[in-house]
Amino acid sequence: MVDGRLIEREAAIFGVDHTLIGAALAAHWQLPEDFILSIRDHHEDAVVTSRLQAVINVAGERRARWTFLRRRRTG
Repeated sequence: MVDGRLIEREAAIFGVDHTLIGAALAAHWQLPEDFILSIRDHHEDAVVTSRLQAVINVAGERRARWTFLRRRRTG
């Protein structure tokens, strides 16, 4: 189901969402801080912490648009 509420549903079911788990894993793997923040905030268009996150946000939006159009065509 694509309705923009993925994080809400994850938090309600699991008590945590994939952004926090991803950021915790990135920190555990000792990735650069820029990566950790970008992973944590990749659904937050209003909170862009780096160029990396901006690229991730744009890619995510393009993917969502492509998925929407594809589903519309296939019914």
